[in-house]
Amino acid sequence: VSGTFAKATDKDLLFSDDAEAYPNGWAGTTARSVSACTTALGHGDWIWSTDRAHSATHSYHTPEVSPDVCYTDPEESWVSPNITVPPGIVLKELRFWHAAAIPCPGYSRARVWISTDGGTTWVRNESFYLDAGDLSWGELAVPLSAYSGATQFRFKFVVYTYTCWSGCTGTEGWYVDDIRILINEKDGCACTNPSAVSVT
Repeated sequence: VSGTFAKATDKDLLFSDDAEAYPNGWAGTTARSVSACTTALGHGDWIWSTDRAHSATHSYHTPEVSPDVCYTDPEESWVSPNITVPPGIVLKELRFWHAAAIPCPGYSRARVWISTDGGTTWVRNESFYLDAGDLSWGELAVPLSAYSGATQFRFKFVVYTYTCWSGCTGTEGWYVDDIRILINEKDGCACTNPSAVSVT
C-alpha cells in the first residue's frame, strides 16, 4: 500500500491518523499458535469501529467478544503503513489515545511493537503495556529516542494472551484513535519543512 500524508501545517509531525479514513494504509494480521490451551479461541480481529471514538466518529478496535474462553497465544495486530523517515529527522514520540477493557488481567495484554526494517523484524516496546481498563480515554506517549537514525519506521498495536487461562468473559477490548508520530529536526536539516511524508 502506498500513499502520502500531508504535513504542511505542523512540521513537528511525521505521521498523523485520526481513524476517519479506512484502511488508510493499515493492515490487520491474525496469528494463532496452539499451546497448552488446546481448545483456545482467539481474540477478535481489528476492525474500523463507530462504537467508541476519542474524536469525531471512528476508531480502530479489537474486541474481546468470546465469553468464558480459554485463550492460546494469539496475536491480533493492527499494523501501520511503513513510514519513510527523511534525512535529518529524529523520531521523538509515538502518541495515541486509547480506551480499553482487556480480559483476564495479568494474563492478557495490549502492547506496542516497532519495526525499523519495513516489518521484517519486530521489537516489543517495553515502555508500555496494558491489562484491564475501564474504557475511559487516555493519551499515551511512547518514547522513540532509541530508534534514532532509523530511515523507516513501522509500528503495530497488539493484543495477546501470554499464559493459558480459562474462565474469562468477553469484554470490549481495545480502542485506538488519534495516532501521531512527533519528531525533532536536526541542526542543518536538508529537508526543511517537508510538505509530505511518503508511506508504503
